[in-house]
Amino acid sequence: MHGITLFSNGHVMQILEEECSALKHASRKLRDMSKLFGLEPLLWEPIESRASECVALGVNRFAEQIAHHLPPWVEVFHLCAEEVRYRTVPGTARDLL
Repeated sequence: MHGITLFSNGHVMQILEEECSALKHASRKLRDMSKLFGLEPLLWEPIESRASECVALGVNRFAEQIAHHLPPWVEVFHLCAEEVRYRTVPGTARDLL
């Protein structure tokens, strides 16, 4: 599964990309885990190609400390529009992020 997670001021936004059944399974797990704070899907659509070829986490603070606790294949970056554009292709998903 590929995707980008953005975290700022207690809010999370994600792009998750994978085969449909895997996404449905992940969505159910996320919904179960997020019952205390809600989950609002903004877009659910088939795509021709991925918006991102990585697994990344954008945060506005403590990027280095957070990266230390994640697997090395997860890209942790300082949250800003330029970094999101660098990690995604033009399209609806990027526009939402």
